[in-house]
Amino acid sequence: MMENSLEHIDRLITRGKRLRDRERYEEAIGIFEEATSLIKGQLQSASMSTYKFDLARRLADSYGIQGGCYRRWGLAAEDDSTRADLLLKSIRKYREGESVESNNEYGIVSTYNLLNKTVSQILLDARFYDDPSAAVKYPELEPIDARAELEKVRKEMRRQLHRDDSWFLADHALVSLLLDYEKEDPKDIYKEFLNPEKIHPSFVYDSMLATLRALAKLDLPMAGKIEDVVQRLDERYRQLQN
Repeated sequence: MMENSLEHIDRLITRGKRLRDRERYEEAIGIFEEATSLIKGQLQSASMSTYKFDLARRLADSYGIQGGCYRRWGLAAEDDSTRADLLLKSIRKYREGESVESNNEYGIVSTYNLLNKTVSQILLDARFYDDPSAAVKYPELEPIDARAELEKVRKEMRRQLHRDDSWFLADHALVSLLLDYEKEDPKDIYKEFLNPEKIHPSFVYDSMLATLRALAKLDLPMAGKIEDVVQRLDERYRQLQN
């Protein structure tokens, strides 16, 4: 029974991802919300710790994917009001995912939602990068110190340097880029991700480039470095497609 429930949830999430990749964001979010509702219902009655972990991990992922859908949708919006509304929805979903990841009951080791909540908040208003008072304009948002949040993510990621998957390498490089921690050259920051021996799925490049292009347009101290990274990633992506 438990295995069947997880399989059904996974099928829903896979279906939602396919819709997302076709930019059918509203339909995709509806599917993810169905999966989220199912997971939350299962969590309420779950007793085995391993099953709880499996459910909670999927719940955090589902919230995170919804946050990503809203962000991609928002970044593609033509007017500022729609963009802001969709980015706020993105932040809400990432915030819900972060609450699952930080719940000690589940034992999830991930900074995915925390990182992306912070990035979406910077995309909403670049002042969030180093000015917590930016939250005055958005009463529902916390007056975050984005650099402090990114440092928290960086600290946790340094415990996971054994990981070699595409998303971890992309996120680890993004954190280093945004912190501009050691004034590194962009080619060094993305050295591991751009290792010629590593082949990353096209959707990873699509997601990375959409976020980085939007960040490069903001009034951030490392905007020039971000633009440099976009050019390097674009070049590698084109090479892989030829």
